[in-house]
Amino acid sequence: MNKQAGSNSRNPTYIGLDIGKTKIATGLVTSSGEILLKNQVLTDLEKGGEAILGQCRELVKQILNSSSVKPGGIGIGSTGVVEPEKGIIVSSGSISGWCNIKIREKFEEEFKIPVAVDNDVHVAALGEHLFGAGRGANTSVFMVISTGVGFSIVKDGRIWRGSHNLAGQIAHLPLFDRKKTVNDVFSGKGIAERASELLGQSVSTDNVFKLASEGNVEAKHVIEEAIEGAALMVALIQNTIDPDVFIVGGGVALGEKDFLENVYLKIEEFLVKYRVQLPEGLNITLSQLGTDAGLVGCVGLFAKR
Repeated sequence: MNKQAGSNSRNPTYIGLDIGKTKIATGLVTSSGEILLKNQVLTDLEKGGEAILGQCRELVKQILNSSSVKPGGIGIGSTGVVEPEKGIIVSSGSISGWCNIKIREKFEEEFKIPVAVDNDVHVAALGEHLFGAGRGANTSVFMVISTGVGFSIVKDGRIWRGSHNLAGQIAHLPLFDRKKTVNDVFSGKGIAERASELLGQSVSTDNVFKLASEGNVEAKHVIEEAIEGAALMVALIQNTIDPDVFIVGGGVALGEKDFLENVYLKIEEFLVKYRVQLPEGLNITLSQLGTDAGLVGCVGLFAKR
C-alpha cells in the first residue's frame, strides 16, 4: 500500500478492522463510507489469540503509515462475543486464546487514537444499514452465512445487541435436533464437514455445491438440508423482528446464487400463512457491500457512540 491518503474536516477518515475466522481485513474509510485503502491477511487460527492480535496491530500500522492525516478512530468488528461498552472481546468458541482481550485499552494506548469495538456481524450490519442494502430503512436485519452463521438487527441506525450482547448469536443453537446446530447445518464449515463425513473424504464447501449440481446423492442431501435450515431460521427471525428489509451476506450466500434463490422459495413455504401481512413476499436482498461491509460499518461505530 504505497498510495497516500488523508482526510479533511468535511470528510474525516477512520480505520476499519474486520477480524474474522478466515481473514483479517483493514481499511481507511471516509465518514461517507468510501474505502480509500484496504489490505487483508489470512487469520492465523493455529497460533491463536496473541498471534492474531499481532496481525491486527501490523495491519493498523500499515494503514497509519499510508495516511497523511491521522484517522479519527479505529473501528473494530471481531468474531465472537464482545462487550462494546468496555471495549473487550469476551470469547470465541473456535479461536484459542481469543478471550477477555481488552482490545480498546491496548490499541488506544499504543496508537493514541479513539477505539470502538463490536461483534463483526453487528459492524457489517451497521455498514449495510447506513451505506448499503439497508439504506433508508427504519429496521434492517443482516444475516451472514459464511464460515459461521450469525445475524444482527439495526434500528434507526443503532445496533440492537440485547441485554447480554447475545442478540444474533445463533451459531451454536440446536436446529432440527440436538445433534445439529445452526452452524452444523448451513454454515460453510458445517456444509463441508457434514458432506466430508457422508462421502468419506475431505471436500470443500465449493466442491459440495459442485457435486450436488452434478447429482451426487450425499452432497444433494447436505445442500437440501442446508437450504431448509437457512430458510427456517430466516422465517423465524422475520416473524420475530419483522424488519423493513432482510439482508443476507457472507461467502456462501454471495457465492452461490442458486442457494439463496432456493432458500427464498422455502421461506415462502414457511410464511404462506402470513401472506396477508406479506402480500409481496419477504423483502430479502443480497448484501450490497459484500466483504467490505465490516470495514465500512466501522464509521457507524463512531457516528452513534
